[in-house]
Amino acid sequence: MASITITFLPVGRQRKKWEEANRELSPPLKALFYVSSEGELEFIYPLLTKTCRELGEKGHFVGLMHTSPSATGAAQKIKKEFSNLSLFGAPLLSSPSFLKPLIGDVKAIFMARYDFFPTLLFSFKIWAPKTSKFVLIGTPQWQEGRKGNFLKKYYYSKVLSLFTDFIPDTTLNPVFKLPPHLKNKKTSLKGHLRVQRVFERVQEKKNLKLYPTILKNLNSPPQKVILGSFWPKEASLLLTPEILSLPYEFWIFPHTLEDGEGKTQALWKKILSFLGPSVEKKIVICEVKGILAECYTYSQKVYVGGGFGKGVHSVFEPFFSGALVAHGPCEEKSSEIALIKESKFKDRIKKIESSRDFFEFLSSPPSSLVTEELAHSFQQSFNLAEKIYESVFL
Repeated sequence: MASITITFLPVGRQRKKWEEANRELSPPLKALFYVSSEGELEFIYPLLTKTCRELGEKGHFVGLMHTSPSATGAAQKIKKEFSNLSLFGAPLLSSPSFLKPLIGDVKAIFMARYDFFPTLLFSFKIWAPKTSKFVLIGTPQWQEGRKGNFLKKYYYSKVLSLFTDFIPDTTLNPVFKLPPHLKNKKTSLKGHLRVQRVFERVQEKKNLKLYPTILKNLNSPPQKVILGSFWPKEASLLLTPEILSLPYEFWIFPHTLEDGEGKTQALWKKILSFLGPSVEKKIVICEVKGILAECYTYSQKVYVGGGFGKGVHSVFEPFFSGALVAHGPCEEKSSEIALIKESKFKDRIKKIESSRDFFEFLSSPPSSLVTEELAHSFQQSFNLAEKIYESVFL
C-alpha cells in the first residue's frame, strides 16, 4: 500500500529521523491498538494477531499505533503477516489528528499496560463513536501514584474512568481508586497475555537446534547460570571474585548487541577485564539473537538484567522454564514480577540489591519444578486473547 511522509512534533536529534516516519494511507479502522514500547507490543501480540486474523476475514482493517522507535521493527514484522494491519507512528505526548477520520467507525481501542499517555486517550474519546469500547489491557504500574502526590493520584484515577473495559493482569496499585463502573463490572477476564506464548516458546526449543555447538555446551558440566539481558553496570556490581569462585559457568547474554561479528565479544571482554584471567574460564559471552528464552531451560538459576537501571526485563521466560529467578531492585514497572508474587510460586523469584545477595542466591540449594505445574497455576491466562476478542467483538 502507498505511504506518505508526515513530520510530527520535534523531540530531539535522536528522534529526528523517526519523526519523519512513514504512516500508511489506511481505510477506516475497526480496531486500534496503542503501544508505547516494544515490550508493550510483545505484551499485546496474541490479542493483536487474533484481532487481525478475525477482522481480516470480514474485510476490516486494524490499526497499530506506536510511539517508540524501538517498536518500529517489530511492528513491521507483524505487518508482513497481516495485510489488513495499518501502522502509525507519532512522538510521545502528541495527539495526531490524522487518525480522526480513521476511527469514525472504530469498534474498540486497546491500550496496553502502564505507559499509555492520557493525551491520546482524551483525543480518541472525542473522535471515536460513543458506542466504541476503550479497553485497558494489563494493570497500570504508574510510578507517580507511589509518590504520595494527591493531585497525581486523582488525575490518574480520572484517566481510568475513561475506559469502558479493564482486563487486569495483577492487583491494581492500591493508591488508585478504580472507578465504580470498572470495579463493579462482572467479568471473569483476568490474566497476562504473554503467559501462554512464553510457555509454548520455552517448550519448543526450535531456534536453539540451529546452534548445535551452543546446545552441546549447555548440556555439558559445570552447571550454567544464565545472565539474561545483562548490562555492563550489572557486571561491575555483581560479578566479583567471590561469585566466580562458585562452581558455575556464567553465560552472559548482553541486552545490547553490537553490529558486526565478534564486536560484542570484544566489548564485553574489555568490560570484564577487571576480573583478570578468570574471565576466560568462568564466563561465556553469547551474541546470538533469538535463543535466550530457550537457553533458560538449561539453567537452574537465572539472573534477569535491567533491575539496576530503568526496570527489570522479562522474567516469564526463565520462570516458566522452571528456573529460580533473581533480578535487581527496580521492579515497579514489571507486571510479570507482580503476577508471580501474587501466585503460590512467589518464593521462586528474588530481588537482589548487592553482590552479597547474589552470592546467597547462587549458594542456595536448587529447586526443580515441573513446568506443567506452573502452567496449571496460571491457567486463567491461557486462551486469554480469544476470550478478550469474543467479549469485545461478539
